[in-house]
Amino acid sequence: MLGRLQGKVCVVTCGSSGMGLATAKRFADEGARVFIIGRQIEDLDQALFEIGGKVTALRSDPDDGADLKKLIDAVEKSAGRIDVLYLDANMFGGALPIERRVRQCDRSLTSLVDAVRASVRLMPKGSSIVMTGSPPNDAHSPGVLEALRAAIGALAKGWAAEFRDKCIRVNVVSPKCPDHADSGNHEALNGGHRNGRGRSGLDFALSREKPARDVANCLLFLASDESSCVTGTELFLDDFEWPRSRAS
Repeated sequence: MLGRLQGKVCVVTCGSSGMGLATAKRFADEGARVFIIGRQIEDLDQALFEIGGKVTALRSDPDDGADLKKLIDAVEKSAGRIDVLYLDANMFGGALPIERRVRQCDRSLTSLVDAVRASVRLMPKGSSIVMTGSPPNDAHSPGVLEALRAAIGALAKGWAAEFRDKCIRVNVVSPKCPDHADSGNHEALNGGHRNGRGRSGLDFALSREKPARDVANCLLFLASDESSCVTGTELFLDDFEWPRSRAS
């Protein structure tokens, strides 16, 4: 039985750890030829071992637009096209000073824009760009991370309109704010909903453990032809432990 991404070329940024690694594994399981981009040789080597299949590791600094363009050129020489582009917000957890968190968000947005600009020329009709929004808000800088998530959602909608005539879909998957995060304003951050609780007062939150593979399954759907009618959408997922990328 053919995989859902059989014969497709997928580029996964931040693919050596965190959500990027989980997504690369899932794409490879479905028959894709996967190119993972990461910073550290050691992490990339470990990712190659874990993923197996048709995967190529490319070392790059995602904050360096020129370096990223060279890697996309290498993908073009090797595969000729990009059917699926997965972009990770590449945010790291922990207690950071607000100034550093703001700079981190700025770099993340810049790297997303650079990646799309470098890749879109290689994307044929019917291809897909999938992004993950920022990790859930935490006690350290909830407003900054929510601003990043909103900016990524806005980029997805803008690119979906821009690339409509090219038949390139653009969607984003974001986590909801967890109850245990010390934000104090979750209802506003979730558009009037407190996690799974809507205006009806019913609680739709799923009380079960959600492994990274479950999130990767959602990303797989948006990457595959099964979502050919879905674009410009931000998909919010129920509470779970969002796998972090390793800082470098």
